[in-house]
Amino acid sequence: MKILIAVDDSEYSQAALESIANRSWEPDTQFTVMSVVEPAVPDYAAWHLTYTPVLYEAIAERVDDVKTMIDDKVAFLQERLPGYNIKGDVVEGPIRYSILDKAKNWHADFIIMGSHGRTGMAKFLMGSISESVAKGAPCSIEIIHKQKH
Repeated sequence: MKILIAVDDSEYSQAALESIANRSWEPDTQFTVMSVVEPAVPDYAAWHLTYTPVLYEAIAERVDDVKTMIDDKVAFLQERLPGYNIKGDVVEGPIRYSILDKAKNWHADFIIMGSHGRTGMAKFLMGSISESVAKGAPCSIEIIHKQKH
């Protein structure tokens, strides 16, 4: 079985990882922990070429930060699920489409991700990544909701 775990650096993604770590899995289960860095649109930089290199440096720095975060999350799962094949992946692109593309191309059997639980105006403005992935997923999906206190 191939499990795709879509994460960001939020407490909601950590809740999803903890849920995964607390389960029993078949011995041949493979895990890929992925995160997506959305491309920056150089709207403001386009009017002055000297800002464009700064934008690309910022994107590269963000990708490095996300790779470090993914390495930490992979290490967390490897510690809690020793002996399993657990890999990390950082992708650049639109978040929802990148997750769906990864699931399709990797032939994932299951997608697990956390939900920020946005409602109202926040959901309207930012959208729901988990909802979009659920609607377009080529496989089963589980959305983990963190308990609110």
